Amino acid sequence: MSSMKLITVAIAALFLLVVSAVLRFSELYIMSAAVASVPIASYLVGRIVVRSLRCSREVPHFACEDEPFRVSLHLHGKSGLLGPMEIDDVLPEWMEKAASLADLPSESEGVLTATYTATSNKRGEHTIGPLKLRVSDPLGFFMFNCEYPLMSRVVVLPRPMHIPELEVRRAGSFGEYQFEGTGAKGSGTDFHGVREYQPGDELRRIHWASTARHGRLNVVEFEHRRAQDTVIAIDLRRGSEVGYGRYSSLEYAIRIGAGIAEEALMLGSSARLMCAGLEGAAASPATGLDQLYVIFDALARIQANQTEAISDVLLRELDTLSGDSVVTCLSASPDDGLARCAQLLAPKGAKINFILINPASELERKAEEYVLQLVAAGASATVVECSTEAVEGYVRYDYPA
Repeated sequence: MSSMKLITVAIAALFLLVVSAVLRFSELYIMSAAVASVPIASYLVGRIVVRSLRCSREVPHFACEDEPFRVSLHLHGKSGLLGPMEIDDVLPEWMEKAASLADLPSESEGVLTATYTATSNKRGEHTIGPLKLRVSDPLGFFMFNCEYPLMSRVVVLPRPMHIPELEVRRAGSFGEYQFEGTGAKGSGTDFHGVREYQPGDELRRIHWASTARHGRLNVVEFEHRRAQDTVIAIDLRRGSEVGYGRYSSLEYAIRIGAGIAEEALMLGSSARLMCAGLEGAAASPATGLDQLYVIFDALARIQANQTEAISDVLLRELDTLSGDSVVTCLSASPDDGLARCAQLLAPKGAKINFILINPASELERKAEEYVLQLVAAGASATVVECSTEAVEGYVRYDYPA
C-alpha cells in the first residue's frame, strides 16, 4: 500500500511537471514541487515523533506457573500524529502470549495503552523485552521499525504437585489432615482437660459426664502438638538434572517440594528449604502463609549449579535438626552420603525420607540397590515415576523405614 501511494504521488508530480513545461505555467512548477515534497515532509514528521515516543510496561512481580497474567504497554508522546501501528513484546523461552497485539485499543491523556495476557509454563525468573514497535508516518508512505530496550522481570512461582499415593504415606508424619475447630479456644489434637462451655465452642466437644455432675455445660479442651520441623532438601549439584525443560527431574523435584511445603504449612508445621547455596528466610524454619510464599520464591529461582551434594548440606546443618525434624530429600541420582546422615539422625529421633525422581521407564538396578541401602540405614525411600509428556507422576516403589 505504501509503495502504491509513493508511485501515485510521483506520477502526479511528474504529470504537473510535464503540463507546466508544455503550457509554461510557473504555478504548476510550484504545485509539482509541493506534491513531490509531501512524502518527504510526512517522513520527517514521522521520524521526529517516533524518536520522541517513550515506552513503559506494567508487569506483575510474581506470577504462577501455567496461570495467565496481565501485561500493559504504554506509549507516551504525540503518537496521534502517526499512522497505524503495531506493538509487540519479545517474550522469553517458556512464555507465550494469549493474544497478539495488532492495535493499541485505548488512549487517555496522550497515552496509548495495549494489554495482553501471557502464560509461563515453567517456573523461574524470566525477563520480558525488548519492546518492538512498527508504525507508519502520518500519511502512510513509510514504515518505521523501532526496538526499545525496555526490560521487565517477573518471577514465576512453581505450581505445587501433590501425588496422592505419596501424601497418603506422609499423612502420618503430620498427624491429622485438618485441625478441627481451628481458631476456637481449646481446639487442637491432644487432650488437655475440661473447661466451661464458651460461645463458639463446638457442641460435639461437650463432656457429658462433667456437664451432668456440675449442672453446666463443659467441653473437652485440646491443645496443638508442637510444630514439626519439615525440611525439604533438593539436589542442586551441577549435572544432577535429568531431562530438559519443564519435564526435567529438577522441575519435578521443585514441584513436589512445593507441594510438601504447602501441605506442612497448612497443617501448622514449620517448613524450610535446605539446599546448597541457599540462605535467608527460606532456609530458616517458620510457619504461616508468609513462609509459604518465601519458600515458593526461593524454589522459583534455584538452579542445578552447585557443587555440594545433599548429604554434605545435611552434615553441615546437622546441629539444626532435632527429633521433630522430618527431612525429605529429592534427587534424580543416588547420594552415597545420605545413609550416613540417616544413621547420625536416628539417635535424635529425626527422620529422613528420600524421594528418587525417576524420569526413565524402569528403575535401574544400581538405584534400587541404593534405595535398599538407605532403608537399611533407617531412612524411608520412595521412587516417583515422572512423565516426560505431561506434568504428572506416581509412586512406583515405596520402601518404608
